[in-house]
Amino acid sequence: MGVRGEKDDSGMLLDFGFLTAEVSSICGEIDGRMMVPGRSGDVTVNSRDGEVEVKLPDRRYVFPEEDLVILPIEACTAEALAGYIFGRLSDNVEGLGYVEVEESPGSVARYQP
Repeated sequence: MGVRGEKDDSGMLLDFGFLTAEVSSICGEIDGRMMVPGRSGDVTVNSRDGEVEVKLPDRRYVFPEEDLVILPIEACTAEALAGYIFGRLSDNVEGLGYVEVEESPGSVARYQP
């Protein structure tokens, strides 16, 4: 990610401890869980009795509620995930310029409004 702005009197642009905590919080919510695109027209999600049913046009899956996270994105791509993380961080990180998500070594998606 990239941050722009003016340095404060101590010469710092941003407290990296704060930024690390913010990013870690977001990553902790999704790490190790099945990500479901909540804004996809092809995916239907129903929750009941601690289970979540995820329906696609040609399949159906059932997960324990704690094993997945429904994200406000249209598809589970690196590009969409970068935009989601940017949106979550932008309220608390002044001067946030962009967020990058690395899908695999050498494959990076950047969201930069």
